Amino acid sequence: MKILITGASGVIGQSLIEMLSDYSSSIDATFYKNKPKIISRKNINFIEYKKLIDENYKEKYDQIWHFATYGQPAKFMESWRDIIKLNVDDLNYLVNLLREDGHFFYASSSEIYGDKKSDEYTIPSSNPLSKRAIYTESKRLGEAFLNTSLNKKATFFRICLAYSPNFTIGDNRVIYELIVKGLKNKSIDLLDEGASERQYIFIKDAIEMMENIAFKESEYNFCKNGVWNISNPNHISILELAKIIGFYLQKEVKLGKKNSNPLHALSKVDITPKRYSDTFGNYKFTEINYGIQKVIESAKKQLKIFGKRISDHRVAKI
Repeated sequence: MKILITGASGVIGQSLIEMLSDYSSSIDATFYKNKPKIISRKNINFIEYKKLIDENYKEKYDQIWHFATYGQPAKFMESWRDIIKLNVDDLNYLVNLLREDGHFFYASSSEIYGDKKSDEYTIPSSNPLSKRAIYTESKRLGEAFLNTSLNKKATFFRICLAYSPNFTIGDNRVIYELIVKGLKNKSIDLLDEGASERQYIFIKDAIEMMENIAFKESEYNFCKNGVWNISNPNHISILELAKIIGFYLQKEVKLGKKNSNPLHALSKVDITPKRYSDTFGNYKFTEINYGIQKVIESAKKQLKIFGKRISDHRVAKI
């Protein structure tokens, strides 16, 4: 089986490669600027993404996992043209790389549901006039394009807030920003009162759910085509999340301005993985405390290395 993964250097992509390496000895993985450094498998051929999206690229694949997209709100709001290209335009090239009996896996987003309680059978109700609409509507259009062009050969993972120790300092997603603030500052200062509710899923759980959907079709007698929510139904407020991080880092949490929402995020996320539960049974999700500790360990290592580089640079200049 020959597999293509786009977005190999992303938070999910790095773990995805490790999992898919168990199923294929021939994997092509794309990156934008730098090859991922933590990949331990040797059967990976890295390709620059821009070379892949070219009419002269003729390689064919049994599976394509398209995970090359922005997952950080500040970045996808700023680079909206890139969002349309990655989620919609580039699909014209990618579908032609799929073998006739192949399958396409698309990283969509639970944001397309809007703020109402939703499962896989809920029709999305995202707001096309919101500040985040380019991201959500491009995901909806990407799903529609693949569903139309591939005719039951596409799976849509509507992923809800997956987090991983394999993040990089500078990633502005909430859970990482709070941890880095706690490590670098005297307190963890929130942007608002922290009332918004979220559903965080640890990377191990997200990858295992996607693995089961992709490779256990015959064992569980189901069809992997269509929509699957990759989500942890357990809720936590931003304030509760910050307090857990503050507990482990022994830092005070300070509330921000009430009703401030600079990134225009939903006030509540309520996504249920009903189709997954109906197929595989209830999943035992990783406790948020454990996941946070793993991310904190990673952040400490990264900040230590980052600090050493700055120090070395100063010594060299002197």
